[in-house]
Amino acid sequence: MQEKICIDEEESGVSPVIATILMVAITVVLAGVLYVWASELAGNQADFGSFNTYDVEDAPGSITGAISDPLVRMSFASGGDDLSWAFLEVKMMNDESVIPCKVGTMPDTQVDAPDRDVEADVTFTVNDQGYDFSEVYISASFNGYSSTLMTNDGSGTWTYSTTLAPGEYSWSAEGDGEDLVSLSEMSENPSVTVSEEGVVSGENSITVTAPEPEPECVSGDQCASGVCTESTCQDEENQEENNEIIFRVIDQSSTFTDVMIKGEFNNWIPESMNAVGGGVWEFTTELAEGSYEWGAIEGDGSDFGIWLPGLAGFSSNPIMVVDADGNGVSVVDVPISTGTPISFFVNDPSAQYFDIEIKGDFSNWALWQMYETEPNVWGYTVSLDDGTYEWGAVENDGTEFGVWLPTIAGFSSNPTITLGDDVKEGDLILELPLITVYPVTFTVVDDGNNYQDIEIKGDLPPDYDWNLRNMNADGNTWSYTISLQSGTYQWGAIENDDTEWGIWLPELAGFSSNPSVTIGNDGTISGDLTFTVPNQDSGNYYTMNEGTSSDTEFQFAADCVIVESGSDSTSWEANEIITIYEGGSQICSSWNDCEVEVSVYYQGKLIAGDRGLTQLY
Repeated sequence: MQEKICIDEEESGVSPVIATILMVAITVVLAGVLYVWASELAGNQADFGSFNTYDVEDAPGSITGAISDPLVRMSFASGGDDLSWAFLEVKMMNDESVIPCKVGTMPDTQVDAPDRDVEADVTFTVNDQGYDFSEVYISASFNGYSSTLMTNDGSGTWTYSTTLAPGEYSWSAEGDGEDLVSLSEMSENPSVTVSEEGVVSGENSITVTAPEPEPECVSGDQCASGVCTESTCQDEENQEENNEIIFRVIDQSSTFTDVMIKGEFNNWIPESMNAVGGGVWEFTTELAEGSYEWGAIEGDGSDFGIWLPGLAGFSSNPIMVVDADGNGVSVVDVPISTGTPISFFVNDPSAQYFDIEIKGDFSNWALWQMYETEPNVWGYTVSLDDGTYEWGAVENDGTEFGVWLPTIAGFSSNPTITLGDDVKEGDLILELPLITVYPVTFTVVDDGNNYQDIEIKGDLPPDYDWNLRNMNADGNTWSYTISLQSGTYQWGAIENDDTEWGIWLPELAGFSSNPSVTIGNDGTISGDLTFTVPNQDSGNYYTMNEGTSSDTEFQFAADCVIVESGSDSTSWEANEIITIYEGGSQICSSWNDCEVEVSVYYQGKLIAGDRGLTQLY
């Protein structure tokens, strides 16, 4: 049997005092390791921010109805480390809700540093192949769509170079007044994009190619395609017919002695008609198939004569229609008049007016509609008995009395005419002053809102009274062209939604005041010729301004967006100003008082905002 053997030993161990010392030492070492690990993970101490003073102030600019307004600016005093955006949380509170403004790792927000120095040199080119333009001008979103002369290298290549910050830029060009985008058969204006890294992409060139000239004819035998008509070779099968047509005036009273015709076909230059007998006057010519406005006058020694279509009861110019078979007869039949035929005219060489009406003693001062007897010349013809008549004309601008044109023409009292035996004297014409004007096109781009009825208004002629005018739609682009003299003009546009005032679009486009354009004495145009209304239902592109840097355009869809001004986009630096913007939802608007409180949390700890940091608007 195996015997169990027990060995007795003297007990030994560590004294309680020594054990305590060892445990404290181990704890200190472990705490140090954890501190280093936590510091490296966080980038700074969790409560660092609470040792600083935080300043909050109004952001520059005014609150509008848009959803990208700058609201507040914040900074903290120097000292300590930077605050990593990865551990920062910013909240904005108004009367209705708490609005998160997280940055960094959040997918629906962005931090942007628009003071960066990234820019790119961009050269825009127009290749003129056969047009031989004498001048080519570029206009683009980066220069407010003002016309800038491009440089010709002598071989038909026109260039313009500039430096652009990151963003997208639309542009176009004109050669001797012709739209080169249309000539190039592009469907829309080209654009270039400068990325955040300064890389340029997109279309920075336009090429226009002139059509091949038709061969000149010397004789019929030398036409390669068939026959010669005047100086053009035309194919016999497709040769355009030249038809003889007849313009006719019938004078039932047989009193006219000097009837002349004018119209679109002869640039409104009077030409004598032939008296064929019985009070009938005719004019024959050759015209291609089409429609032509025309009229006839009786020469009475005045500048514009007696407008015969008015005596015949026309309320607009007669129209000659030449059909494909060569048939074309147009007649003005003037009935016997019991009085003296008189034509009143308003000559508007600057094309400033669009709806001119006449009134006088003969109408009991009721308004009668005038119409353009030729471009920019408005006429009205009536038969009057002997006597003296006062008269005048107004531009119907929608107001109660309209624009009184005799004053503009230099009259201090009403124009007057006197009729009697072989007497016809007085004021038959209002000569409005010639004003140097320049064509200006205002444009509104609808970025996805599907607007149906955009109208423009502004201090524009002829009424200068903010009356609404229809804009022309081309897809999502709405435009309105008007001739303006030098000066500054404010304008805006609405979507007519059948409410009293409509939807004011400049506010949605980010304007805090009315858009304006300025026309210099030399015709240069600058200012807000166009604006884009961003989609109001989703995140969109907005322009953010910070300090004196170039505008930076970026997409966002958060409730509010923080924009840095510092060089380090990973952290909030001491003395760096951050700006908090609305980010796709309207927090404040121009028609409501808005009070917001900003709270800043670092690693979940409130470090600013609980000390009444509020902003009133």
